[in-house]
Amino acid sequence: MQMSQEYFFNPHKPFDEKVGIFAHHHGSAVQKTVTLDNYKNYIDNELDLVEEMGYQHIETPFTHVDSYDSEFVTVVQYLVDRALKRGISVMVIAQGSQNNALTEAEIKVDSERYLRIMTEFIIRNAGKGIIYEGINEPDSSDWYGQNNMDGYRKAIEWDNKLKAIIKQYDPTATFVEAVLNPIYGVPLIKEGLIDSGAYACHSYTKKIGTKGNNVPENQLLNPLETCSYDGDKFAMTEFGFAVEHAGNDQENNWQGLVSEEEAAALTIRQMIIHDALGAPMIYNFILGYLYVFKQYQYFDLNKNITPTGTAVKNVLKELKGYYFDSWVWADVGEHRSFIAKYIKDGTAKYAYWNADGVSADITVGTNTLHATSAPQFTIANLEASINTLVVQTPVGLSTIDVKHLPVNQSVPLQLPYVKGYQHNEVNATLDGTGKLTLEGDIIYRKANENGLKVQAKNLNGSFKNLKLKSPDGSVWQASISADGKLSWIKNYGDHL
Repeated sequence: MQMSQEYFFNPHKPFDEKVGIFAHHHGSAVQKTVTLDNYKNYIDNELDLVEEMGYQHIETPFTHVDSYDSEFVTVVQYLVDRALKRGISVMVIAQGSQNNALTEAEIKVDSERYLRIMTEFIIRNAGKGIIYEGINEPDSSDWYGQNNMDGYRKAIEWDNKLKAIIKQYDPTATFVEAVLNPIYGVPLIKEGLIDSGAYACHSYTKKIGTKGNNVPENQLLNPLETCSYDGDKFAMTEFGFAVEHAGNDQENNWQGLVSEEEAAALTIRQMIIHDALGAPMIYNFILGYLYVFKQYQYFDLNKNITPTGTAVKNVLKELKGYYFDSWVWADVGEHRSFIAKYIKDGTAKYAYWNADGVSADITVGTNTLHATSAPQFTIANLEASINTLVVQTPVGLSTIDVKHLPVNQSVPLQLPYVKGYQHNEVNATLDGTGKLTLEGDIIYRKANENGLKVQAKNLNGSFKNLKLKSPDGSVWQASISADGKLSWIKNYGDHL
């Protein structure tokens, strides 16, 4: 596939055109004696698996080497050429160093040498439409062990040098920047060091399984989880779920471990959620059947596909050519059921699952579906017997049943109660076709007295009827003193 900057960061693509995978994980800390003879058959086999699964994109690391003559560079070049020949796009990832023993002068020499090596690779591969990604995870100490904002800033400054070189020598290339937790990346966007329109991050769901009971729905659908800036959607260039496994693994259990079956289910759910949130690209971690990162692999050491690999292969078939349309259900009922609607050439397909992990029947209007933790798919018209509105609340998505609203009448919506928050009153009108029109924005804010303060000079007319109703049932009456100061009195006067 021929890639471009515009295409990579366009969020309006079919599901299967967004999805890629981290392939061929090698590096000086992983395998010190890399040669093309060692890896040639491995790479060919791996690309066979990529095509078999239905992927169109891969990403691979460009190891932090000291010389262009390194066998690591030879191996990467072979992978790039073989993948592009098959029509698979390739993202080459710059690799930082966690060596914290170097002085600032030594860091300058080492980082400039690595930049020259990547520059030579860029020049030799100009015109091939390669994607380049800046230094991998600076917030994992990948700028010479400097795990702080100063280190992150230096890594991004190095990225900007790489970006300028790419712009100079290869106009067909795409550059992906940041690869940094938005907590640290957004301030650097504001400083002008990062282009929010080319931002990527690694969105791992934390505290799963053995570390807690978190799930993608809790973390990713919370509005405090940053996945965009000023309208620009962030690419998700690495995520995965660690599975329980026998023996030792280089990777520690920082994320928590789940069963193979649950890892497969959570992976597909997170992919759909990222798609729904508008991520322009979504890369899984990790394809290979290597002896490291066994927790995340889609194929074992004998090339047998794992449950996660099987699930991803299936979803790439199910949603091939389909665009995300809307949420039909979000967090409904005792099993926290979700339904996502996809469209292809006017035909709807629905993905549905239970976020509590329980396998149980759910009733969707006149339809009974057996939902599990793993997304299932149906082309049954689920919307024929329901009419719902999915709204964003301060803690996640919530669903309102609007099927029984009176037709062609403006009525107040019964908005979801969120503990600790108050919301405004919003009217809506349901027409004869089932279309719902909101008559204002839905606004939640912290339910405290400070949040009720209003500038009196911005209000006109009498205050005797100025009231605000809180979700907890209390009513706040506006009161103005002789000196013109506005205050609020709880539960005063007639209830609305």
